[in-house]
This record gives sequence, C-alpha cells and structure tokens, in this order.
Amino acid sequence: MTDQLERGRIVPNPAAGHVRSTPSASIARPSRPQQHSHPAELRINLGQNEAGNHAVSALPEHLLGRHCAVVGATGGGKSWTLGRIIEEISQFRSKVVLFDAAGEFGALDNGVTHLSVGVASSENEKAVSVPYYHLRESDLFAIFKPSGPSQGPKFRAAIHSLKLALLAPILSADGTILKAHRSKVEFERERARFISQIESPYNEFDIRHLPQQIQNECIDPQRSPTEPMVWGSPNGLDLSYCVPLVNRIQDMVHSPNLEAIFKPRRLPSIFDEVPAFLDDPDSKVLRISLKHLPFEHNTREILGNSIARHLLELARASRFLKQPLLIVLDEAHQFLSKALRDNENFPLDAFGLIAKEGRKYALNILLSTQRPRDIPDDVLSQMGVFLIHRMTNDYDLSVVERASGVISREVMLKVPTLLPGHAVMVGVSIDEPIVLKVNPPKNRPDSRGPDFQNCWR
Repeated sequence: MTDQLERGRIVPNPAAGHVRSTPSASIARPSRPQQHSHPAELRINLGQNEAGNHAVSALPEHLLGRHCAVVGATGGGKSWTLGRIIEEISQFRSKVVLFDAAGEFGALDNGVTHLSVGVASSENEKAVSVPYYHLRESDLFAIFKPSGPSQGPKFRAAIHSLKLALLAPILSADGTILKAHRSKVEFERERARFISQIESPYNEFDIRHLPQQIQNECIDPQRSPTEPMVWGSPNGLDLSYCVPLVNRIQDMVHSPNLEAIFKPRRLPSIFDEVPAFLDDPDSKVLRISLKHLPFEHNTREILGNSIARHLLELARASRFLKQPLLIVLDEAHQFLSKALRDNENFPLDAFGLIAKEGRKYALNILLSTQRPRDIPDDVLSQMGVFLIHRMTNDYDLSVVERASGVISREVMLKVPTLLPGHAVMVGVSIDEPIVLKVNPPKNRPDSRGPDFQNCWR
C-alpha cells in the first residue's frame, strides 16, 4: 500500500485500503521527491464521500478486476460515472473499448479514437463498417433467422455454394451455381479442393446473390435412382417454404439502415480498426458509437456480440496478458438480450462468456444499465463491484440486491433517495458500502434531457 502524505509528513495508509476514503487535506503535494523502493500504486479517483470531506479512490484491480456494474434509473448519473472512470483510466497505459450505444461520449479527448458505425456524426469520428464478410456464419443466421426444416439447410447450402463460386469461377457464370439437372462431379471435385475455406466460419461471398442461390438449392437431390451424381428438378415445395426467407434477405440487404453491413462501400472494417488500436501505444480508448445502427432485426445485439467475440478470441490467444483490456458497455440491456442469448440455434453469448472467463485472460467488463432486470442473471452475478445510482423499481432493486450478494437491506433503502451523481458502492473488495458523490468528468457525456424552458418558450 502506498504511503499517504499529510502536512509534509508521511503517514501510513489504513490497513483496510482496497477502496479507501481519505481526508481531502491529505492530497498535499510533497516539496521534494519521495524515496520509494517500488512504484506508487495506481488508483482510480472516483469522488468524495457523502459529507464531502473525504476523497474516495480504488485500485483498478479491485474496482474492475472482477468486473463492475454501474446501475440506476435514467437521470441518476450513470453516464457521468462512466465518463469519470474512463477519464481516470486514460491517464494510465490502458486499453479500453467503449461501446457507446447512444453516442453520448463523443467529447472524450485523452488518447481516444472515435469510430462510428455507418455514419460519422462529427469531425473527430471515423465512419466504419461491420461488413457481412467479416461476420461469422452464425451471425448471418442470427440476422436472417432461417427457420424450419427447409430454410436452415438451404440457407447454409447457399452460403457454401456462393463461397465456392468465388473460389472456383469455372462453376459459375453469373455469380451463382445452377444445380437443377447438372452433374455433381465437377462441383464435388472443386468443393474437395477448397473444403477448408468453405467450412470456415467467416463469409467470403457475394451476398447480393444469396436470394437467388437459395432458390437454386431448392431441387431434388438426384434426377433418378440410376443417376445419383446428377441433381434433380426444381422442388416447388421446398421453394415455397423458402420464399419468406428469400424476401426477408432481399429487403434487408437493400435496406439503407443496414448499409454498414451489407453495402460497406469503401468504409474501413471495424475488425481492421481494432488491431490498429491495440498496436498504437498512444491510443488509450477505442470508442465505438452505435448511434446510427437501427434497433430492428436485433442488429445492435448481433454486431455487438460479434465484436465482443472477436475480442474474446484475441484474449484466449493471450493478447491482453501484458496489457489488460477493459470493455465498457453503455446501455448494456441493448446488447445482452436474454431471449437471443438463450436461443439454441444462434445464441448471442459473447459478453456472457467474457463475464465468466474473461478475467483469467485479462479481459474485463464495466457495464452500465438502467434495467438490471434485463441483464442475464449469470452475467450480473459475475460483477464484483456495483456502483448503484438512484433506482425506484422494486424488481430492479431486488435483482441488484441478489446479484451483489454483500449489500444489506438497510443500504438498499437508501438507493431510491440518492441525489443525481451520488451512488452506493458495494463489492467483494470493499469492506463496507460507501455512499459517494462522483466527481464530474472533465468532458461530460451528452446525456441531457430536452430543454423545455428554452425550446417551448
């Protein structure tokens, strides 16, 4: 534990100093350098105690090492707290990936790289894409949702055929592969040559041809019992089952709201920007604004899950052991959908896996939400520290109480009466709950409500 300076003399810190509340007078700067045999501990300065006469700070490993959740109703100060923590962290040799759901954190400026999916909202943002060919096959299943015994197999077969059409142009005249009444011999030979690329989870193919290729797959498996190596006639029943899927794909691929996925043009891919950020020693925070992504088709959940899975793969490859990475997830309820995560066909479980196993790979989560009840229980229960702003919903309060495991009913009774910017901090590394007033961030998030007095005057 580092020494504490008070009135020019060295005073040992209290023994229980995981998270500490110290007199504000003790922050006096010494007149000459201290003689230490080891570097001073890094601490995140959060704010002051409720009375305003003690500073509250925490070691990064105790605040974030077992994941952290900032919860509270809208207007309680969650964005303020996130901004404060991110600014504190960016003073160090840190790496933070911020998922900015509403575009509130565009003012962050200390070593911050600003990306915006689809459209840049300001001069300091760089527009990026999340191209479909950098997504996994399972992500496309989650987006297009093929269902039933016909749609799923035809959808996968069409993707594999389109991959082969690019790898072996001899099989294709118009970007698709026709199969009705065609020999399988050459197709199977080329497929065997490129089997590893075809079976890859990633999607190198032209998605514009996907609707037509699904129709090409709706055929009888063979022309006759004596011609097993020749495909049969078009199968009208299979095609009728697949028509809703074909129409859905056509609508989505041509939707202006989804151009960042299906028509990325020349926008750089976010999956190329992440390694560049990690390799840049001067870039501390990678902010990814999802402000312009639509809510329809679960686009935010799917793309957020895809980016998180990419980070988890890097973590499993020991990428962050020498420089831990923190994922900051604002409006986490927009990404952690219980229904989608539990879907057995295309589960969106990347954030859940990070919460469960990311710690051993030096990959941690700081999540913020106004709806704790919508966060999966097994994710919320992994949070080692809670910063609880004002909440009044009984269900949300009970969910947080169960998940924290260390907060008393007496402390929870204070939560509905907290002032904006105040929070109760509890956790496994905190000896007793602390009510604190969070210091304002230098660059405040744009989370203000409407200005009725001026706009309605």
